[in-house]
Amino acid sequence: MFQNISENMNNQIRDNNYEQEENKINLMLKEIFKPHNCIIYLLTFLVSMASIKREILPFGLAILAACMGSTVPIFMVYLVSGVSIAIFHGIDGFASYFYTSLIFFLLVFVFKPKVSLYDRNEIFKVGSRIFTASFIYNLIKNIRGVFLVYDLFLGIVIAALTYTFYKIFVNGIVVIRDFKEKKAFTVEEVIAASIILAIAISAFNNIKVFSLSISNIIIIFIVMCLGWKSGMLVRRYSRIIYRTSINTNRKF
Repeated sequence: MFQNISENMNNQIRDNNYEQEENKINLMLKEIFKPHNCIIYLLTFLVSMASIKREILPFGLAILAACMGSTVPIFMVYLVSGVSIAIFHGIDGFASYFYTSLIFFLLVFVFKPKVSLYDRNEIFKVGSRIFTASFIYNLIKNIRGVFLVYDLFLGIVIAALTYTFYKIFVNGIVVIRDFKEKKAFTVEEVIAASIILAIAISAFNNIKVFSLSISNIIIIFIVMCLGWKSGMLVRRYSRIIYRTSINTNRKF
């Protein structure tokens, strides 16, 4: 009789453990595939397509670090960004992204980032890690051959660009993530979100309707909405968005 009781208890414990594990998996999948996270994955794919003069790729790394800093599920962001870079920038672009991200993850693992529970944008401070990872990769890549001062300068510029776009993306993601909630966003957050959209929209540069670029039309529409919704203060910033996005479209 005691054996039957113990067997029943063991079976119940196994069933409870199985149910708990299944619930954890279901909760994790629900968190990964939330609507706002899916929108961020789509924007990640489009943003990672962009480049500066088809040589410098700071955007995929910047949005990867920004999603880590703002607690967006990092696995899907890493996968989507890597696939986008591999498709549109080839093996060399993917190798640059992959090795830089490995250095970045190693730095985050070894040097634990500061946690700010009171900051709704950048909860994990990983900006210095993505700057260092980008600089180290470009330094190692150029040190194999004849090393020039230009290579050192270019490595610093690429790392600074990656860090700059990281700061923009980490402040803009909160608008995309919480757009359905009734929250007051700062001007900087709204402008950062608009820049993310502007870079993502640049993926449609080559699509034209009646000789008009689709990306330019969408960017102008975003600028008009910003000026209409948020008044003169945002309207001044919207001019900056428009000019930078148009110049960005030409460079991409």
